Amino acid sequence: MGLLQTGRALKELDLSENAFRSDTVADVFRGLANNTTLEHMVLDENMLHTVHDEAWIGLFSTALHPRSALVSLSMRACSLGDFLVSELANALFENGSVRVLNLGSNYVSRSSAELLLQSLASNRALTTLDLASNCVLDATEEDPTTRPSADHVVTFLSSSTAVTMLDLSNNSLTDDAAASIVHATRDNACLARLYICQNDVSELTADAIVDTLSKNEALRLVDVSAGGRCSRKVVDKVRSVASGSRCSVVGFEEEEEEEEFEEIVDESDSDDADADADADADADADADA
Repeated sequence: MGLLQTGRALKELDLSENAFRSDTVADVFRGLANNTTLEHMVLDENMLHTVHDEAWIGLFSTALHPRSALVSLSMRACSLGDFLVSELANALFENGSVRVLNLGSNYVSRSSAELLLQSLASNRALTTLDLASNCVLDATEEDPTTRPSADHVVTFLSSSTAVTMLDLSNNSLTDDAAASIVHATRDNACLARLYICQNDVSELTADAIVDTLSKNEALRLVDVSAGGRCSRKVVDKVRSVASGSRCSVVGFEEEEEEEEFEEIVDESDSDDADADADADADADADADA
């Protein structure tokens, strides 16, 4: 905290994997309150989750002040939880410096994801948003059978004019949800890279990609690795459309098709069966005689 408050030369600070807890990291953010030089900060794999929420109220907003120089902030696998994510969302609503934000593996649920995406929809600074390995489409606790909807992601993509990379890998996206997200990029002239790896996607998502690439000229990469499976016909169609555009579609694998086996009867066995039948017929004839 002291270094951040007084240092005027420090540009990058990596404090990842230091077994910090919430109160320690709170001091780090307090140090940013008057800092105007730090540009890159990494706090990955420290434990930020806290039951003492009041200590964090407004802390992100104070750290990400109007004169802040912070360009990239990474808090991957910090167990942020909904409260801290919502506090960060409030801070980012008016922040104009942070361009890269990594919140992967933080138990970000649908409720906090909605607030975060609403805050970032009008943000003109953020270009890279990593939400991989979270739960942004979780069903509501009141009705756990509710079909996961991607409406909040769709709304964000329909209004964002700054984000060029969005990572939603490993978020339990259904084929329906992933397809609606891809469709939402049709009129987005900014997004260049969309990662939806490690999700259960298939024909609906593939069709959405084909439809989107016929109109969108901004997309350069759609990655569905480790989860995208389609028939050979659909995979070939996606590859054909992608080859005619400036976008690479990565990760679709052909589903294993069940082979049809015809029962083959051995001719020698057939001849033996016919001979046995003839012998039985002759025996019956002798008996009758």
